[in-house]
Amino acid sequence: MKTKGERDFKDEDYNYTQQQPKLNFYTQQQPKLNVYTQQQPKFNFYTQQQSKLNVYTQQQSKLNPNLNVYTQQQPKLNFYTQQLSKLNVYTQQQSKLNVYTQQQPKLNFYTQQLSKLNVYTQQQPKLNVYTQQQPKLNFYTQQQSKLNFYTQQQPKLNFYTQQQSKLNVYTQQQSKLIVYTQQQPKLNFYTQQQFKLNFYTQQQPKLNFYTQQQSKLNFYTQQQSKLNFYTQQQPKLNFYTQQQSKLNVYTQQQSKLIVYIQQQPKLNFYTQQQPKLNFYTQQQSKLNFYTQQQSKLNFYTQQQSKLNFYTQQQSKLNVYTQQQPKLNFYTQQQSKLNFYTQQQPKLNFYTQQQSKLNFYT
Repeated sequence: MKTKGERDFKDEDYNYTQQQPKLNFYTQQQPKLNVYTQQQPKFNFYTQQQSKLNVYTQQQSKLNPNLNVYTQQQPKLNFYTQQLSKLNVYTQQQSKLNVYTQQQPKLNFYTQQLSKLNVYTQQQPKLNVYTQQQPKLNFYTQQQSKLNFYTQQQPKLNFYTQQQSKLNVYTQQQSKLIVYTQQQPKLNFYTQQQFKLNFYTQQQPKLNFYTQQQSKLNFYTQQQSKLNFYTQQQPKLNFYTQQQSKLNVYTQQQSKLIVYIQQQPKLNFYTQQQPKLNFYTQQQSKLNFYTQQQSKLNFYTQQQSKLNFYTQQQSKLNVYTQQQPKLNFYTQQQSKLNFYTQQQPKLNFYTQQQSKLNFYT
């Protein structure tokens, strides 16, 4: 009869002995399990990296087209960045252009004045001629009053000229009167002549009157020569009177000429400014061009930030892509780890069995 202890011992000894090879197998697996267990933190790290890799890989699909677009736009960005320096130059010149543009109306005004100045300058010689004639005009104007005086005396002169003929008659009779007066002693003889003498004696008061008129006639005769002189001057006076109106016109023009001559330096100044204005006006078109380029530059500058972002993402993607082989390696190790992890309960079981085996042994 076997005792219960013997029977149990033999059964258990039999069972544990059969399990010993498995125990040995799992015991050999234990170092590998330890290795893979040590690799578990790295696996966890690369598993976390995998999620990032997935994110960047998703971004890679976006990055590739955008990166290509933005990379192609980089030369344009460089070009517009160079243009920006020119824009700054032309923007500084804008203030000068504004100054010269404000001066343009003045230049136009003075240019119009210059045409008038040329007209008045051409008239200047005529003005000089008429100005030289002014003293003569003044002289003949003074003569005009005298001419008027003598012209008023002309009727009297005509009257006395008519009286002159009568005076001549009476003067002729005077000689006869003198003859007859000398013949008075011979009056008896000339009694017949008395009648004639009485006639001439009666004529004597008239003769005296006409003799007095003779002095006036002589005065007016002298005046007549002056009248003739002034009458000859009358056409010249008329000419210079006509010239006076022209002189008045040119005198008015003279004041304008003086104004325009004073404005001539300003005109010269603004005329010198005109080439600068033309230059800056040409620059304005460039400024407008570069200002339009500025909006493009702003656009490409915004693109640059995106390019920088995607470029940074690219570098991260490259890092994670380089880590992909390690991840693959550790992923393979993970499957082994999983296998050995699954073996672990068996190992634990057989390890417990081992302790029993040791006990029974």
